[in-house]
Amino acid sequence: NVRKDALAAAQSGMAEAKSLWDQASSAQAAGNWSDAVASAQQAKTRVDALRAELKPPTKGRGGGELG
Repeated sequence: NVRKDALAAAQSGMAEAKSLWDQASSAQAAGNWSDAVASAQQAKTRVDALRAELKPPTKGRGGGELG
């Protein structure tokens, strides 16, 4: 289960990632590939971090939690 505060933080993080992606799209449309790639990479990093934060722990063979 996801706590309300974790969900709110995830929603905020997704808004940040969307903003970064919008910046990447605008930079690409303007032909500024280096800024487009940098913004896209930042957006991906943010989404990956959010995914890791929201991923529920899983049980391994020994009953311990796996990352």
